[in-house]
Amino acid sequence: MVEFGDFQCPQCGKMEPEIFGFIEKNQNQVNLYFVHRPFALIHKWAIGASETAQIAAKYGKFWPMYQILYKNQDNLEPGFMSTYANQVGISTANFNKDWAPHTYLAQINASSRFCDKLGVISTPTICLRDNKTGVITTAVGRPDIQKLLKSLIWAKPGSDVPAPVTASPG
Repeated sequence: MVEFGDFQCPQCGKMEPEIFGFIEKNQNQVNLYFVHRPFALIHKWAIGASETAQIAAKYGKFWPMYQILYKNQDNLEPGFMSTYANQVGISTANFNKDWAPHTYLAQINASSRFCDKLGVISTPTICLRDNKTGVITTAVGRPDIQKLLKSLIWAKPGSDVPAPVTASPG
């Protein structure tokens, strides 16, 4: 499953617990990959939040930071970022080494251009590939994503469909 998200997007924030709940229920059947899709023209702090998430990834703390950023969408101004880094176990000194020079800004901008090429113009957007059938399904927006997650046969309790082959993020 690939999530195209913007940490300041209210609908993405509402989907976070649902996506993580789905992942927890289907741990051996699905992996979640995140692609940054910050909409800086309408979300002033989205790029900085994405940079913060990438700094956290450097220290193996992307997913805890992902959850903190979505839970604190009303407080994504730059002054909060080192506090969030500390909450996931990254020292202020280590965080600032990458924050001040915007070490990951080019990567975030490249991610946005990639999304443009794919036609991802709204968040949240989910793409899910069924490794058994090879079918890729895309859902845009909370109602469609909820419908998709509920419709997956391999995610239903008691399903005898074997778990799809998954790969770890790399």
